[in-house]
Amino acid sequence: MPQSKLLQRQHQDNDNNNRRDTKRPRRENNGGNAAAADEDDSTPKTGREYQLLPDDVLEKIFSFLPIKQAARNAVVSKSLAKAWVLSRDFTFDREVARRIRTRSELVNTVNGVFEAHKGPEIKTFRLYFNHPHVDHQVQRWLETVIAKGVEALDLDFDLAVGQFDYPLEFLGVQTLRTLRLINCHIDNPPRGCKTPMYLKTVVLKKVSMSQWVVSTLIRQCPGLESLSVTQCHVFGIRIYASELKNFRELRIGGCPGLSLVHVDAPSLVSFHYQGQCRTLSLDQSVSKLDDVILNFTPSKTFKQCYTDIERIANHHLRNVTVLSTTSTLLEGLPGYEVGIARRFLRNPWTELKELQLSMETNTFCNLADVASFLASCTNLEKLFIDLNNYNFESGMYWELHQKQNFDIFETIFFRLKFVKISGYRFLKHEVELARFLLQRSLKLEELVLLFPKGTGNAEVSLEHAYMCCCHFLACRLSRNATITVLDHYHDESCEPKHSKINWYK
Repeated sequence: MPQSKLLQRQHQDNDNNNRRDTKRPRRENNGGNAAAADEDDSTPKTGREYQLLPDDVLEKIFSFLPIKQAARNAVVSKSLAKAWVLSRDFTFDREVARRIRTRSELVNTVNGVFEAHKGPEIKTFRLYFNHPHVDHQVQRWLETVIAKGVEALDLDFDLAVGQFDYPLEFLGVQTLRTLRLINCHIDNPPRGCKTPMYLKTVVLKKVSMSQWVVSTLIRQCPGLESLSVTQCHVFGIRIYASELKNFRELRIGGCPGLSLVHVDAPSLVSFHYQGQCRTLSLDQSVSKLDDVILNFTPSKTFKQCYTDIERIANHHLRNVTVLSTTSTLLEGLPGYEVGIARRFLRNPWTELKELQLSMETNTFCNLADVASFLASCTNLEKLFIDLNNYNFESGMYWELHQKQNFDIFETIFFRLKFVKISGYRFLKHEVELARFLLQRSLKLEELVLLFPKGTGNAEVSLEHAYMCCCHFLACRLSRNATITVLDHYHDESCEPKHSKINWYK
């Protein structure tokens, strides 16, 4: 802005301030801060204050924007029409790929951006390649961003027919901190590989590799904080992270053919696992788990499966505060029969605050199993149950033995405030479950019952549902508890910390 116009604007602002001062007294607060605030408020906001900044400052600001956003915003000023060439964030994600129809067009677009780039740094490179054949120029792009100090790499070749061969030496890039690979292949590291690596976050999905790749990452990345291995073709995963002080998050799931998972990580806090229980081996040092998802695949060798589940629960889950699991876990824990329940209750999960339980149709659980498990969660505050069209076992043994024990259950939930049951059809055992929770929750604030997805309330008699809700209101222990019945589309109530238990898909 020319100096004469800027001075003229300042004089006008001063006149406006003087007129305001004659109309009202100036407030004094902490040495005149209020007066300064009045002067600041008097300046009209036009939305074009950026024009007062020097072009070099604006260019630096634009360099932190993703390439597509920087190019879009560059139209605000002719002097910044090419500020996007300094961008540090090269993001060619799914949104970009949808606008480009052919592989050659995508390659030419990315090549054009790289050729026009004038900045000294590229901190982030995200590429979604939505074509069957991966172009050989991807490696040249990687070499360019590595030369410019890339810190985050995100390569998604999910739709490619073949896998992209990610060079092993690129794992040791000195500036690289975050690596996410989808549908790639990593060669075996040389025996005794001692190449230092500086990664903090590694996400591997649909990656073909040997167990030595993961072992090398753990051994050579002293600053590693998070590792995710999902849908990967790998025979075994061995995590020996006793020397990693900041390794806090581990996710393993959906890996076909995985026959061994051993974890030795004393600093581990968050652990998400899907697979066979017999495959999982946790070292005694794993004792600080706080956030856990256990989605065990039902095993044909039930006895061995039960032993493994009981061992994991009693030795590694005592300090967990957030747990998402399936009915397979309940099936493997000691049941409600006399003597067996007491054995389990000697080790209550006193730290558990939030539980998400997903019922599976190929398991054998009844209401007594659920009650026995909940009884050990003495400090539970939030409970989420997804019925998934599950029909609770209701044979002769239940009617003659377990139902009596369930009806006289003496547990009181002193801290439970919120309960949500999804897939609720107001069947006999579902009504008994809701009544059980209402009659034993001293401070319950809300019970939410959601109809099954897809069918809404078509399978439910509204008259029967209304009568059940009237009964629920009459039998509730907490007079402040509200009961809400609706479908998923209108549900705006509290959600679990883990958005879905099948996170690995």
